[in-house]
Amino acid sequence: MARSVAEHLTGAEVVRFGAGDAMPAEVQSAWSAAMLRLVQDPSALDGVLASLTDVAADAPDR
Repeated sequence: MARSVAEHLTGAEVVRFGAGDAMPAEVQSAWSAAMLRLVQDPSALDGVLASLTDVAADAPDR
């Protein structure tokens, strides 16, 4: 599997990664939930940002 992934990455003309690729799993999960919350209630931005900051601070380093 690793060899196949490496071949695809090294053979691709363009490789793009998203911000989620660098996030710990806890932050990815919190981010997804936060985006859903913001869609439902855009006025919740300050609380959402505060909760994401807390989750990121508590998440283990990669």
